[in-house]
Amino acid sequence: MKNILLGIGNRLRSDDGAGSCTADRFVHEGWLSIDGADIPENYTGVIKREHPDLLVIVDACDLGEEPGTLRRVPLHLLSQDSGFNTHAAPLAFLVDYLKPHAGEILFIGIQPGTTEFGEGLSGAVADGIDRLMEHLHSGEIMSIPPARGS
Repeated sequence: MKNILLGIGNRLRSDDGAGSCTADRFVHEGWLSIDGADIPENYTGVIKREHPDLLVIVDACDLGEEPGTLRRVPLHLLSQDSGFNTHAAPLAFLVDYLKPHAGEILFIGIQPGTTEFGEGLSGAVADGIDRLMEHLHSGEIMSIPPARGS
């Protein structure tokens, strides 16, 4: 079984780098971890070639929660006008493109405290990543609560 974690984010925008930082930290047997930075579309070839059983995409997104909160975001909520997307191109395009090439796709959102220019994560978001690591290493990723309104 092969699973892939794709972290998305811009480390120069504080907590927006949460997905990238998660990808850098996560190492686990049976998983490939990719830091997609702010150009995740550059890694679609790897994902297509590996055809993972599970693709977990991690990104900072406005969940309307406290900073560092983790939520499973249903893929249909990733559209351009949903408010969950902090990127120029809707993540829905990326997810739709990758659907035929992965058994299952999960999107995990981390509520940022700030996405202003600056390096480093807030303490709350760093703590959220620690909790996400626990979920990933234990195989309990589905115990992350769903986003409100899903």
